[in-house]
Amino acid sequence: MSLVVVGGGLEGVEALGEILRAYRHIPELAVHLVEGSNTLLPGGAAALSSEILRQCQAYPVTFHLGDRVKAVTKTRVRLASGKSLKSDLTLWTGGAAPSPLLYESGLSISTDTWAAVEPSLQSQVFDNVFVIGDAAGLPTSVSKQAYHALDMGSHVATNVKRFLAHSSLKPFKSGPEISLISLGDIDTYLVVGQRVFAGSALAPAKELIFQANMARLDPPLRIPAALQLQARYWQGIRELTVPLLWPPSSLKRLANLRKLA
Repeated sequence: MSLVVVGGGLEGVEALGEILRAYRHIPELAVHLVEGSNTLLPGGAAALSSEILRQCQAYPVTFHLGDRVKAVTKTRVRLASGKSLKSDLTLWTGGAAPSPLLYESGLSISTDTWAAVEPSLQSQVFDNVFVIGDAAGLPTSVSKQAYHALDMGSHVATNVKRFLAHSSLKPFKSGPEISLISLGDIDTYLVVGQRVFAGSALAPAKELIFQANMARLDPPLRIPAALQLQARYWQGIRELTVPLLWPPSSLKRLANLRKLA
């Protein structure tokens, strides 16, 4: 089987890691990752890109950096460089692009721009419209990550109430740029600005944050939601924490936390 992952950002790297976690034991597996930039996770620490490339040398992965997709068919992915990649399955994880709705509704000035908003997340065009998430073009941009979008939603809920009460609006203040990135079960990375830490011990922390955000999206206020949260929690314990603790010889990995940059 030949798989092609288009995009080497956060989604592409984590998709690659999960493919390797589940299928790297298959002898016939071949994985290609295509990224238009010359590094993985564009805009991030260069050391992290180099580390992921190094980690993947032991696996059937070929990286096509600085290249772009020209065409996708049922069986091939053709690149701008002229390369043609066999593909039984193509995963498209390319970066976010503005929805045509933003321009058609008058919220943005062109088809390739986000909806300009005030620091309060109020539209600069229509004062009765608030914009959150990827679509929001703040004066000081923030990364297009789910945790920012969730915070924006909570903030706008408050500002809508203030708007309806004719009160002054509060500016949105984004939280710190901290990311936990997993490469399947191969390694996990903590990114704080341009500083990068790596180690298997970070995997349970990523799962904990994930489950906390899931609980935020689906508050366990009723029995079905509570049971689903409990099931996800124990699945994470079995798949991530137990392998770190058993057999006892694996405990040394807990201390294997290293700084990359």
